[in-house]
Amino acid sequence: MQILQDDDTRTAQDGEFIALSRGFDTRLTAWAAGQLDLADSIRAHTRHGRTPRRPALSIGEASAHLLLFTFRADSDPSPIHLLVARDGMLIVADGDDLDRIRDRLHAPSTSPSPDLWAIVIDLVHQLALHTQDVLDDMVERSRRLEVRAAGFTSAPERKAIAELRNHLFSIQEISDTQHRLMAPDGDLAQCLSSGQRRQLRRSANAVDAVRSRATQQYARLGDVLQQQGTIISERLTFVATIFLPLNLAAGFFGTNFGWLVDRIGSLSAFLALGVALPLLLVLVTIVLTHRVARSS
Repeated sequence: MQILQDDDTRTAQDGEFIALSRGFDTRLTAWAAGQLDLADSIRAHTRHGRTPRRPALSIGEASAHLLLFTFRADSDPSPIHLLVARDGMLIVADGDDLDRIRDRLHAPSTSPSPDLWAIVIDLVHQLALHTQDVLDDMVERSRRLEVRAAGFTSAPERKAIAELRNHLFSIQEISDTQHRLMAPDGDLAQCLSSGQRRQLRRSANAVDAVRSRATQQYARLGDVLQQQGTIISERLTFVATIFLPLNLAAGFFGTNFGWLVDRIGSLSAFLALGVALPLLLVLVTIVLTHRVARSS
């Protein structure tokens, strides 16, 4: 089976082929659409010019369009379009994804003569494995952020954790949808033979593993943010508690009523009323706070 890329200048092919294109507006996409009778499918996708956000599957009489998602190194989703016809397949994706798909297509096949749907199922499985690798990197990043996300100066780390949770939520949603597309009673399974359905279940298990791990890490980071928020709130409360008796003492001695003014003229009175008494109030407040905290 011939594999064509954007830099190929050939305009006629014999037998089945797979075209790897970096966009819907390339010359290779236009040529493959004409060869495989995919013009209607491509026109339906590009009609509104909106970026897809969820995996999808549409099956016609002579072709099928499977939209999957993988994730870049920065954790942003990357769409991959697999358009399958009788005589070939058109794959539209970003450059990095195309490179991985091309390497996979050139790798030795375990089947002596794999058909197009077998290639699709194999690619689905490889995309799930790549998403697992991206998720491993995200888990490692989250562990590093957990260590630094403590204290009053950890606002950038907590913000990074929140952004990481958004990416994890996106992975969770996309993986959930892709898992449903691979259901044994779904439309995709109806296009496959019994052996290919078993391979599809293997791919579905890989996608489900990604979804479960993303869900667990999402919840874990949520617990980290909640825990750090609680710690900071307790520290701020403790600081406010310390300044409470100091504010009381400052307010009392700042009234300047006659009895007080007549009795603070000496150094000993200042040390007793202005220094020792506020410190004693602070000490009593801290002791009472600890007792209340232990009893609650």
